[in-house]
Amino acid sequence: MDDLEINALFEQVCDNSKDQPEAVKHIFSVLLSSTLAFRDRIQKEKDIIVTVEDVTTALDWLFEFMQSQKMPDTNNSTQISLFNCWLGELNKFI
Repeated sequence: MDDLEINALFEQVCDNSKDQPEAVKHIFSVLLSSTLAFRDRIQKEKDIIVTVEDVTTALDWLFEFMQSQKMPDTNNSTQISLFNCWLGELNKFI
């Protein structure tokens, strides 16, 4: 998954963000930069390629978690690691 694919994915999610407060735009920027850092780290350390499916699944879990506080039930270590990475980044804003 290259930078353009990740940017396109987050732009798709943020399409309606033009009218959103700056804080929301900043959070999406944090998610984007942490996704790129995660992708690079996991590829270097474990030689694992983060896919579009990994990101979209983790993003779905994040939206669900924000509404229900329900943690995902999965055995996919890449997707849950990305999800946990995002939670760690977002906890800095709480």
